[in-house]
Amino acid sequence: MLLFLGLFPQAVAARIFTVSDTLAISLDSTIVTGARRTSFLKETPGATFSVETEGISRLPSLLGSADPLRFTRYLPSVQTGSELDAGVHIEGCDSGHNIISVGGVPVYGPNHLLGLFSVFNPLHFSSMDYSTTAKDANRLGGSIDMMPDLNLPEEDMGDISIGLASVQGTCQGYIGDSSTMAVSLRKSILNLLYGSFLKVDDTPFNYDFGDINLSWVYRPTRKDLIWTDVYFGADVVEFDNPALTLGSKAAWKNAYGAVHWNHGSLGQTLYISYFDLDIALEYTSASGSALSSIRTIGYKGSYSSGPWRLRLDAARHDALPQRVVLSIAEEPAEERQSALETTAGAAWEHTFWDRLRLGASLDGMFYLSPEKEPFFFAAPGLSAELNLFRAGKLGLRTGLHRQHLFQTGLTSIGLPSEFWFLAGKYSAPQTSLNSALTHEMLFLQDRYSLSVEGYYRRLFNQVEYDGSVFDLFSPSYDLEDMLIKGDGWNYGLNLMLHKRSGKLTGWLSASLGRSLRRSSDGDIFPSAHERLYEFKAVATWNGGRWDAGASFVAASGTPYTAPEALYLVGNRIICRYGDHNGERLSPYIRLDISSNIYFRRTGRFTHGLNLSLYNALGRDNEIARRLKVSQSDGELSFSYSPFSFALKFMPSIGWFMRF
Repeated sequence: MLLFLGLFPQAVAARIFTVSDTLAISLDSTIVTGARRTSFLKETPGATFSVETEGISRLPSLLGSADPLRFTRYLPSVQTGSELDAGVHIEGCDSGHNIISVGGVPVYGPNHLLGLFSVFNPLHFSSMDYSTTAKDANRLGGSIDMMPDLNLPEEDMGDISIGLASVQGTCQGYIGDSSTMAVSLRKSILNLLYGSFLKVDDTPFNYDFGDINLSWVYRPTRKDLIWTDVYFGADVVEFDNPALTLGSKAAWKNAYGAVHWNHGSLGQTLYISYFDLDIALEYTSASGSALSSIRTIGYKGSYSSGPWRLRLDAARHDALPQRVVLSIAEEPAEERQSALETTAGAAWEHTFWDRLRLGASLDGMFYLSPEKEPFFFAAPGLSAELNLFRAGKLGLRTGLHRQHLFQTGLTSIGLPSEFWFLAGKYSAPQTSLNSALTHEMLFLQDRYSLSVEGYYRRLFNQVEYDGSVFDLFSPSYDLEDMLIKGDGWNYGLNLMLHKRSGKLTGWLSASLGRSLRRSSDGDIFPSAHERLYEFKAVATWNGGRWDAGASFVAASGTPYTAPEALYLVGNRIICRYGDHNGERLSPYIRLDISSNIYFRRTGRFTHGLNLSLYNALGRDNEIARRLKVSQSDGELSFSYSPFSFALKFMPSIGWFMRF
């Protein structure tokens, strides 16, 4: 906790003038310049951030992996996630409301290891852009966009990292005079080192994954940039609960590929993105499988000229929602969905008198549903920013948003059971009205920033899954019967104090918010991921031969649906549930600490060790509630009790080398 005490200086000994990323100190007629240490987190107007992924390595890692997607949960507008929570919830939105992408290309199923870290190999990407409002995408929530390094390196280079969960490496080098290629590989070694500890409560599981990234960058002229990016990953997890006579095996894989061409102010992208999930289930004398998949083939184009920016997007979506095949029932017909989505938009932005910036946008959308029903929608947006100079900047933005994809599933704690379906048969397209008021200011020679954001989202045509894994074994199972349909509201307040430069950088943030849903019957309930309050503190220390990091989070518990009664009928457990999301887990509190020790940090060669301690307080945080069955003297007893990750303290050590 001592790291947080240094976020506030006691005095300023001399007047320092900030010039870009250097420090200049005036001594009579002599100017001395030197390198300025700055935070790897860069604020940009409108509750957006740009992150240098190299800086994430100074924060506490989980099982030796510093993951960029988990990092976003330290931001004030993203809700804290538990150990097995794979979702990213931005300002109360569902995880499926966001677009997670690489160079604007959507990535489906972006998590490995039950949400503990993502498919984004941190060695392969140089930066990450985050926004609370999705950019150039028909989504209701925010956007997280990863970017590989598009610069031509001065010489060949490489990175190797060995942790307790995986081995990963990246090599980048020239191919000719004007092109470069980067290849990244990653393979799980989790079962080798943690096999006997991989448990959720008392139930063990086995897990394995591997992935590969390939990027190629070509600059034929000063105005042209052509680059491609390809990814493929595959995961397998086996889970067995003898007490419930329930066993499962899930295998999923995802892939994407894209070709980008930038010519001056014109940018174009052709892409394909794919996700496939196969869950095999066994329960008492029945067995079955739940299959789902989604594939998108699309084009993105944009052109900028002066204050204007035009864009054109077109995509074909093919989805298999949730196809349940049981040994005790007749095999259902395959229900594949196909839909076409196109968007043409224009945006204008201009600054008046160096003080007032105004912006306006209009997107026109056409969507052809799987049932061949056409939908037309216009999405206008307005923004304004008033520069108050020393008093900071005051911003206002509002707009309509549309989304034609839905994501839902059995659980929100990281199991890959979430699936996608297309607007049409199950629900009309989703719509939201978003508004936000922001204030941002810099002080103490721009070393500190303070930001405040109030937001409100009105949501329409929302769905939430209300079934359990046991419902899948019903011969009369119907996906539509498992969906709660209605509308909702998200609203709240985010505050952030950021120390932006110096050896010690970091931030303190606090959030208050509600994420409410209303069913078609008029019942109002919190979303499954709602956290009423959150406090976060993040600090990193850069000391030359060593650096250190710490993070602390404290948040309210998330809601869950508790059963009112449990019955055993013919060796099958029947639950009668109470109010949907009517109960709440205990508050979530966690402290993580880490340090990088460099054996050599000069020139182009660097190597050292990362030491991390996850959940340093040893707190037994609840992940969820589950049905627990125990047997004594032939008698079965049932309880619906909390469960947590088996490892209270999670120490890790990793070795890294850059050359």
